Amino acid sequence: MKGTEILARILAVIASFVLFLLLAFMLGGWELSAPIVFTLRIAAYAGAGIVFGLLWPGIGWRLGPYLFTVWFLYILGLFFFTDHPSGIKWEQTILVVFALLVILPAAIFGAWLGSKIRRKASTTSVRLENPSPRS
Repeated sequence: MKGTEILARILAVIASFVLFLLLAFMLGGWELSAPIVFTLRIAAYAGAGIVFGLLWPGIGWRLGPYLFTVWFLYILGLFFFTDHPSGIKWEQTILVVFALLVILPAAIFGAWLGSKIRRKASTTSVRLENPSPRS
């Protein structure tokens, strides 16, 4: 593994935590419904995935799980460090977990899309710079 790949993964984990905190502070002050909050979180992590895919197209979709790091720890914390009342509402808990798990494929898809766009742009620019001679 090259140094740039390690740096990209470390920055993706840091971006995961920073984005988590930014969204918590930004969305915490507004009176928004849960589906809108989940949609904004999913869009933010997909956008971050696109940015990381554009910056490091060689790594591509593999940066998505690193962007999901904070949510993995958050979901583990939901199960292990919360004091549930005697009657756990499993339907609600499972719905929240699955809604949070949607962030993972969104981040992976965003990173894949960003790398795809970057690769397409680089091959297009190479064709424009070095046109093949016609016979």
